[in-house]
Amino acid sequence: MLWVALIAISNVSIAQNTVERCEHWLATVEESSQRIVISWQPSPTPQTMGYHICTGTPCVDYDTVFGRLDTQYICIDHSPLETHTYRLHVFDSTYNVSALTPPFGNMVLQVEIPLCSPEAKAGWTAYKAMPEGLKEYRLMARCEPQDSAFRLVYSTLDTSVQNFVFPLPEGTVAVNMKVQALGLDGMMSQSNIVRVEKTVPGMPSQARLTDVYYDSVLSAVRVEMAVDTGFYYTLQRFSPNGIWEEMDSFHATDSLVSIIDNTFIPDNGLLCYRLVAADLCGENQLITDSVCAHLPAVGSWVAMPNVLLSGDDGNDCLCPRVNGLRGDLYELVVYNRAGVPVYQTVSPDNCWCPDPYLPQGTYVYSLRCRLLTGDMLIYNGSITLIK
Repeated sequence: MLWVALIAISNVSIAQNTVERCEHWLATVEESSQRIVISWQPSPTPQTMGYHICTGTPCVDYDTVFGRLDTQYICIDHSPLETHTYRLHVFDSTYNVSALTPPFGNMVLQVEIPLCSPEAKAGWTAYKAMPEGLKEYRLMARCEPQDSAFRLVYSTLDTSVQNFVFPLPEGTVAVNMKVQALGLDGMMSQSNIVRVEKTVPGMPSQARLTDVYYDSVLSAVRVEMAVDTGFYYTLQRFSPNGIWEEMDSFHATDSLVSIIDNTFIPDNGLLCYRLVAADLCGENQLITDSVCAHLPAVGSWVAMPNVLLSGDDGNDCLCPRVNGLRGDLYELVVYNRAGVPVYQTVSPDNCWCPDPYLPQGTYVYSLRCRLLTGDMLIYNGSITLIK
């Protein structure tokens, strides 16, 4: 009989040392602090002394929580922007331990608003190991400045789906989003909160025509521009029909751009151009002032202005444009009314930009140069200086 009693006592001792595993656990991101919080239900084992948390795969020591009813742990050094895996086991006063829980971890949400897109693209990692199984995902959004609180914008019972494209309401400047995982047992895990601003494409700070002139060597009009790189531009030409028509379009990879226009029919008068710049989404436009080129008469070899405007950048210098210039003989002389030379050059690259002391009035010029045909060209004329 004594032997039987001892066996019974031994069996009771073994039963008392059995530590039951936690059956409910959760990893979520606390909304205000944006830190990962691990929580669980108290162990049913009365002798429970505390809980041990491990992380990673394989599971390595992370921290220990003492007290049967102390069932929450804040992961201060784990970023909610990265996925982490956790497991728990219970230990009693004699350091007997329960089996580990299955792995579980936090969700990570990522959101982007592509440039020029009216939609936000959201994607999240799957929630790991809801104790009773996963019921659904809910995507919540708060659009600025329209919403004062988060609202449900998408839910799915297909838990294999972890992405959604959210159409942004008109006028949205930023969106805040979070995703929730709901378990069949009513438990809920929440991801990190993501705030993404809608990018407003800027306009180029520099877009202007720096020079437009008739290139007599190419028998074409050269249009020179200073622009911001990375933007799209359209060069327009004023047509004889009285409308602006597209002449060329380009994506600027250099801040200085030169375009040759040889598609016009030479005639007396002007060819006028303007530059149209668009933002990166093509929604807004910047139109520059027009600049005109003086065209030579048909059959003429020289393009010369008849008026100089002092202080008007681009129209304040006399720069002869000679078609078919050979370059081995060139002389330009400018005379005042008394016949006294006020300027002389033998280089076709030089221009007469009147000195400030010269009075307003009419000046006479004489141009001598040799053409590619070998002919000598002598071109005389007058030009009015306006101050």
